[in-house]
Amino acid sequence: MKAKLQILFLTCLLILITNSCSSDSTTEPPPKLTLAQKFQNALDEGVVNYGGKGVAVAIIIPGENPWFGMAGVSHGTTPVTNDMLFASGSTTKNFAATLTLQLAEE
Repeated sequence: MKAKLQILFLTCLLILITNSCSSDSTTEPPPKLTLAQKFQNALDEGVVNYGGKGVAVAIIIPGENPWFGMAGVSHGTTPVTNDMLFASGSTTKNFAATLTLQLAEE
């Protein structure tokens, strides 16, 4: 189960980075983007391409500055901000608890 979750996470991360890095070789190369800009572009495109409403993401790596990204709207036309709270659905809580217990087991 742990290996499956790691593979799923790495696959999602690879798709996220690959989609944000793709370019057309017949046009002028785009300017170099920072990793934070690539993450933000992937969030923005994901909301548009998959019909999402709004999303907020935090990437925290020990020893590095955390990255926070937001895209879309919360309700009506209110843009998602980094201080908004999101409700966790039942599936989300089980998933988060499983990952937490697996990390504690390591």
